[in-house]
Amino acid sequence: MCAAIDGRNAVQRHILEHLRQYVAIRASVVDGELIDLGNRFFGPGPIWQPLYVHPRTGLLCRNPKDVSWRRRYRERQQIAERERANRWRELSPSRQLHRLDEQWFIVEIEALPPAPAMVWDAVRRRHITQGTSKTRRATEDRSAQELFGRPGVYAASKRQLASREMRDYGLLDSV
Repeated sequence: MCAAIDGRNAVQRHILEHLRQYVAIRASVVDGELIDLGNRFFGPGPIWQPLYVHPRTGLLCRNPKDVSWRRRYRERQQIAERERANRWRELSPSRQLHRLDEQWFIVEIEALPPAPAMVWDAVRRRHITQGTSKTRRATEDRSAQELFGRPGVYAASKRQLASREMRDYGLLDSV
């Protein structure tokens, strides 16, 4: 590329600068691991670019440890889904199972009434309101999304599950 691109031209020099974001030019093998010897700003470290120039052959190669952003996103989603399954499970739009303080509860979900009405949330253990300000509504929606999987709802009631119910729902192995 350097033979075809003239570094004296501003546009072509810009291309060369961006090339370093995609290709580790000064790669080396240390203890069987590929490392980037870096440039004047960063010292040696693992190769983070998707491509590298092979230190012995000079060929352009794929970084075997490079993972696409889609794959990383999918893996993070799968981890979050497994963690969510350990915290709560949906039975129906109005009923969920929640793990609170290492105990499983069945929780009745209802829509949050319009402001200024306040209701007691059995899971959060506090009075909540939809709020009149945009910021307050956004905060409550984020909290409900994290706890119940959707915004604009609250826990109207909760009841601890008996051992038989936990066995019926398949929760005994996850406690």
